[in-house]
Amino acid sequence: MLTMGLYVPIILAARILRAVRIAARLGFRFSKETAHSVKNFSKLILRLDKTRLLMEMNYMLAYGSAEASLRILWKFGLLEILLPLQAAYFVRQGFRRRDKRSNMLLSLFSNLDRLLAPDRPCHSSLWVGLLAFHKALSDQPRDPVVVAAFLLTLHNGGDLSEAVNITRIINRPHDVSFHELLEPQHLVSQSLADEVKDLAASVNQMLSKMTDEYYVSKAMLKYPQAPYSDLVSSFFSFVFCLPNQRKSFEQSLYRGIMHLGAVARSSKFIVANCS
Repeated sequence: MLTMGLYVPIILAARILRAVRIAARLGFRFSKETAHSVKNFSKLILRLDKTRLLMEMNYMLAYGSAEASLRILWKFGLLEILLPLQAAYFVRQGFRRRDKRSNMLLSLFSNLDRLLAPDRPCHSSLWVGLLAFHKALSDQPRDPVVVAAFLLTLHNGGDLSEAVNITRIINRPHDVSFHELLEPQHLVSQSLADEVKDLAASVNQMLSKMTDEYYVSKAMLKYPQAPYSDLVSSFFSFVFCLPNQRKSFEQSLYRGIMHLGAVARSSKFIVANCS
């Protein structure tokens, strides 16, 4: 049974996340008083149970307003609590709280938003897979052709040779502002195939690392400006990593990566931006 002293903070925390979700979806702006309240009570979010956090994060990222949600979370210092690895990325990019610029992470979710709507959401494994995919690229930048071939391979059912052949005819320049993308290296077919396999392995490793509290804390040491929270590791561990749920975890993340491939082809999700 909840006492009033515990119940009130939980209500406030839930209202903060709900306010972010509604503002992102409808394009509202917070009043000065509301903005101060969000900042002052932001740490109350840590009191919410993991089930409620998953629900709120899914509402933000799976219903067509992910980019706006991430911008608001960053603006009010909530991203450090909910997704510290991504907050560290914003710090490394020199991204200001009210920054109007974009980056690759925001661009990925912006393209995803174009395919989604409140009545047409995606599975939560998609945005989890997107976070892992971007983090893998952020840690180890790749040739844009490798990224394109990777996603095409996922979509066409694993036919790597077909994906390699398709990428040979891509001549659109990549976005040079994305630090996750290297200058094209004009790889021969076998080298390109090897790089695609290596990227796939990196994404799979990152999916597991996101649940590793030690990895999260180690990564955050590089960016002391972004306050550390172990919420992200315990959050995803709660959802996926109980001993009897490990298989379900891997299957869910596999679905997320496969969704990435489907989105890539149907909307030119990555290829349009990276190649």
